[in-house]
Amino acid sequence: MTATRQALPLAVAVLALAGCGRSGDRATVRSVAESFYAAVDGHDGARACTWLSPGARQAVEQDQSEPCARAVEQLKLSGGSPQRVEVYSTNAAVALRE
Repeated sequence: MTATRQALPLAVAVLALAGCGRSGDRATVRSVAESFYAAVDGHDGARACTWLSPGARQAVEQDQSEPCARAVEQLKLSGGSPQRVEVYSTNAAVALRE
């Protein structure tokens, strides 16, 4: 479970965008991270899972031995609003305020 907790915030914003790295992409990544955490805070696991990449969903399910919708609600996620967003070729990372 620990590995998923640490990797999940980074995997939340994995995007399949062509030409990532533009400021608009960073805004999209920030929005995805905020939407994911809002769904988790609202105990809407199914909605939260829609914001995860396929790899992140699989990691959560394997780590928790539960379907994604139930698994994300069991994670003890913490963090505030996005502080820093980094966009790479095929994925992105979001650092949250503590």
